[in-house]
Amino acid sequence: MEIQATPGFFQRVKKRRNGLFVALLAILLIVLVSAGEMNTTLHAAYEGEISKQVLDQNGDLLQRLPNQKGHFMTIGSSTERVRELIIRKEDRFFYKHPGINPGSIIRSLFHTLMYGDHTGGSTITQQLVKNLLGHENERSVANKFAEVFYALAIELYTPKEEILTMYLSSAYFGNQIEGIEGGAQYYFGKSTALLTDGEIVRLIALLSAPSFQPGSAGNTVRATNLGRRLNVTDIAAYTSIPRSLREQRKDPALFEIASLSAFTECGNTCTLSIDRELTATIRAIVSNRLGTKQFASVGNAAVVVIKLGSEEESNKLLALVGTPDPYSAIDGNQINMALAPRPIGSTWKPFIYGEAIEAGARPYSIIDDTEYRYEIGTGYAFYPKNYDGIYRGDVTLHYALSNSLNVPAVRALQFDGIDRFGSFMKNTLGFIPRQSFDTYQLSVALGGLEMNPLLLAHYFTVFPRNGVLAPLELIKGIPVEIPMSTSVGSVKQILRATTTALINKMLSDRLMGVEQFGLESNLDLPFTNYAVKTGTSYDYHDSWTVGYTPDTVVVVWIGNSDNKPMDLLTGSRGAGRIWSDVMTLLKARGDITQQPFDANAIVDAETQEGRSFGLPGDDVEYSRLIMRGNEVILEPHDRDVLLYQPGMSIPLRAKRALSWSIDGKVLGEGEKVFWSPDGPGEYVVSARESEGSLVDTLRIRVTN
Repeated sequence: MEIQATPGFFQRVKKRRNGLFVALLAILLIVLVSAGEMNTTLHAAYEGEISKQVLDQNGDLLQRLPNQKGHFMTIGSSTERVRELIIRKEDRFFYKHPGINPGSIIRSLFHTLMYGDHTGGSTITQQLVKNLLGHENERSVANKFAEVFYALAIELYTPKEEILTMYLSSAYFGNQIEGIEGGAQYYFGKSTALLTDGEIVRLIALLSAPSFQPGSAGNTVRATNLGRRLNVTDIAAYTSIPRSLREQRKDPALFEIASLSAFTECGNTCTLSIDRELTATIRAIVSNRLGTKQFASVGNAAVVVIKLGSEEESNKLLALVGTPDPYSAIDGNQINMALAPRPIGSTWKPFIYGEAIEAGARPYSIIDDTEYRYEIGTGYAFYPKNYDGIYRGDVTLHYALSNSLNVPAVRALQFDGIDRFGSFMKNTLGFIPRQSFDTYQLSVALGGLEMNPLLLAHYFTVFPRNGVLAPLELIKGIPVEIPMSTSVGSVKQILRATTTALINKMLSDRLMGVEQFGLESNLDLPFTNYAVKTGTSYDYHDSWTVGYTPDTVVVVWIGNSDNKPMDLLTGSRGAGRIWSDVMTLLKARGDITQQPFDANAIVDAETQEGRSFGLPGDDVEYSRLIMRGNEVILEPHDRDVLLYQPGMSIPLRAKRALSWSIDGKVLGEGEKVFWSPDGPGEYVVSARESEGSLVDTLRIRVTN
C-alpha cells in the first residue's frame, strides 16, 4: 500500500525544523551571553586581585599593596622557559583542550566520590578559575561543576596566552605572594628572566606545596622529583637572600611619605612625584654625615626637596627624608623628623623682613641694633640680644638679614605689628601654630616658633616663585595635607613679586654675610643662582639651613628627637654641610639649572651708607629712615630695675650729646655719662637739649 503525504505534511516538517533551528539559535545565544558574562566576571575578579603599585616619578617600584586576599600580586608574563616548564608540570595539553580535560575531570570526580580525596585533575584554566572565584579552600562537587562552566567560558573569549599570563600572575607561591614574578623577587632576589632552570623548578614546586619554601627539606625533595619529570637536574642548593630584603615590601622612601597619602585616589598604579634614587642618595648622605666625628652629638636629621612649578602649576615633592635609617632599631630612627615640629631659629626672618618691605621698608632702611627693653605678656622685661652679644648700632635691613641679627629682627617685627604679622601667618599663609600667637609674641623673631621641615620648605617656595604659594603635590592633582597648616587648593599671591625679588637678592648676596659666616663656609656653592638662610635654636637644640634656586627648594634640619643639645653646631656648621651636599647633588643631576632669579624690577639706590638697591619710584630718604626708632635715650630703659651695690656706676647713654639730670639735679653733658646712686630708691632720669628743651624722661628703680 502506497502512503502518500498529505498536502500539509511538508509544511509541518518545515515548520518544526525552523522551530528547532530557532530554539537551537536561542540556546546558543543564551550560552554565548552567559559565557560572556562569566568571562567578564572572571576578568573583573582578576583586575580586583591586582595589587596596587606605588611608583616613583621614573616608574621605579616603591610599594606593592596587599589585595583583598591580603596577598601581594605581581603582574608578569615571564619568560618562554618558565611558561614551558609550568605547562609541562601542570597541564601538558594546555594548548589543545577547550579549558577542561574530560578524562582528568572524570578521574578526579571518581576519586572524590569514592575515596573523599582530591586528585589533581584541573587544567591551568580551571586552576585560574578556582583562584579567581575564591574556591581555593572550598573544594566541593558543586564548585567543580561551576569551575568547568567558567573555564569553558573564559576559553571561549580569552586567548590562551592571556589565560596563561593571568594564571602565572595569580598563582599562589606562599608568604602572601601571588604571581611567579613576585615569587622570584621574594625568594631569589631577581626576575624570572634571570632564574636558572633549577631555581625555576624550586619555585614552581611551591604551586603544589606553598608552605615548603625554597631552602626547606620539603621543597628540596619536591623540586628534585619534579626536576626528574622535567629533565632538569641542576637543582642546586638554595642560597637565601638577606631576610631584610624579603621583609621590605616597600621602599624606604615610603617611610616618610606614607603618612601624607593613603594612595586611595589612584587606580591600580599610583605614580608619585618622589624620586626613589634621589631619596636613597640623600639618605646615604645623611647617614654618612651623622656617622662622622663632627656630628657625634647628632642623632637625627631631615631633608626636604621641592621641585618648583611655573605659573599656575603646583610644586612637586621630590624627596623627603626624615631619618637616616627607617629600619634601624636605634632610638629616634623610627620617628619621621621631616614632619616633627621643631623651633625654626632664624629661618623665619625673611618673612618678617618681607612684611616690613610690604609696609615700605627697603634693603637700605636703617634699623637700630641697640639694646631695647620690651614688655612681654608675662609682665617681665625682655632684652633681646644678638648671637654674639654685640650691638652694632645703626645697620641696614640688608646687613641685618644677611648676618641674621636678632635685635633688628625684633624691631622689624615691631614695625610690622605683632598682631598684623600673626594675621599674615594664620590667614594668609594658613599656618596653624602649636600655641596661640599671644604665647610667642616677639620670640617669633628669635626662633621660638615651631614648624616641621616639610611645612617650612613649602612656605619658602614663595620666594623663588615671585610671592606665589602653590599647592604641593605628591600625587598629580591632589594637594598634600601638611601638618600644622590649612590646605592650599590653588595658587595664591602671598607677597608682592617685587618684595620677594628684594629678599632673593639679599639672601643670595654672599659678601654681605661675611661677618657671620666668613669668606668661606658650607654655604658657598660652585654656582651663584641660589639664596640661603640658616637658623639655630636656643642652646643648639636645632640646626637649620634653608636654601633655594629658581628651580628647587631644599630644607635641612639636624638635631635629636629627644631634644638633647648638640655640640655647638650652628645652622651653617651643622645642617649647612648636609645642605651643601644635597645642593651639589641636585646640580650634578640637572635639577638645578642656570636660571637666575627675576630681578627686573630692582633698581640701584644711592644712600648715605653707600650704594644699595630698591624699587622704581622709591623716596629713598623716606624709606631709609622709615624703620628708625624714635628713642633718643639708649640706656637705661624706662622702668628698669637695677640691683644696688655701693659705689656702683650706671651708664646713661643717648644717640647724641645731651644734658642729663637725676631728679632735677644736673649730672653732666655728653653722649654718655655715668651716675652713682646714693642708695636704693626710685629715680627720674631726664635728658635735655643744650638750649634746655626736654627730650625724654624715664623712671628707674634701684633695689637691694
